[in-house]
Amino acid sequence: MAWLIYPAAYFIYALIYGAMINSALYPFFDHVQLGWGGMVIQVVVLLAYFLVVESAYIIVNRLLGRWIPAAEDQ
Repeated sequence: MAWLIYPAAYFIYALIYGAMINSALYPFFDHVQLGWGGMVIQVVVLLAYFLVVESAYIIVNRLLGRWIPAAEDQ
């Protein structure tokens, strides 16, 4: 779960940078058009997507690790 720090940090960076240039970097960061609530919902959905994809990657990696012998075992 520590890897979720990276997208969260980028979110904060994008908000600060967007405020500096007076524009949103991405449509889902546009609080003027979406409102703060809509933007937060989109960011939470995006973080949930990262969580699901990374969890699936970890599960597949662990399952394959059981069936594929390591190089030093061969």
